[in-house]
Amino acid sequence: MDTFYIVPAETFDCDVILAADGSTERQFPSEVQEAHSPQAHYQRGSLREIEELGLTIPPSPQQNTNILPQRAYDRVQSYREAQSMQAVAQSTPIPHASQTEQGQVHRTAPVAAQGTSSGHLQVLGLWDQTLLQMSFDPNAPGEAFYQAFHRWAVRRNRSGDIERHRITLWLKTSRDTPDETAYELILKEGDLEDLWGMAVDWIQGNKNPKPPHLYATVELQAV
Repeated sequence: MDTFYIVPAETFDCDVILAADGSTERQFPSEVQEAHSPQAHYQRGSLREIEELGLTIPPSPQQNTNILPQRAYDRVQSYREAQSMQAVAQSTPIPHASQTEQGQVHRTAPVAAQGTSSGHLQVLGLWDQTLLQMSFDPNAPGEAFYQAFHRWAVRRNRSGDIERHRITLWLKTSRDTPDETAYELILKEGDLEDLWGMAVDWIQGNKNPKPPHLYATVELQAV
């Protein structure tokens, strides 16, 4: 009768598992047989080689495929950053030298102070009981002085009284200046232009340093 034995699973890698019959002794795979078995040596050596090779397995093609998209993404990002910096540099305005640095100084006097800063002189005075208040440019022609006087007369409703050939202005430095020192300025057309140069010389030499620069009395000569 044949005899069967239950043996551990690890003995399955031997050449002979077991054998028994009626005429032989029981035979079990021994450790010596396993150690010297060519099949066991081959299998165990193969496992060791695989374990050693597993430590230095080169990266698979799939890993290289993953690296390539990352490098391409980095290059695209670097390119976009360079383009952004270039766009910012082009859009930033370049500061230009100011007019002062270029030697082209341009000053604009305030509107309120233009009368004084541009050389205009202020005149204060009386025409009968009407207050005279006007300004003029002594560097302008004599006709400009008359036009300034006429504009004042229109504003004060005295234009109907103007007969240019009859009007004379007596100019003084101030109200307290004696009348004997007053300068006679005739507004008659022609005479004003002819005598305007001498009138400006007197005005520049006798004007008040502060406004009002001159005091004037209007006289309407009899016919």
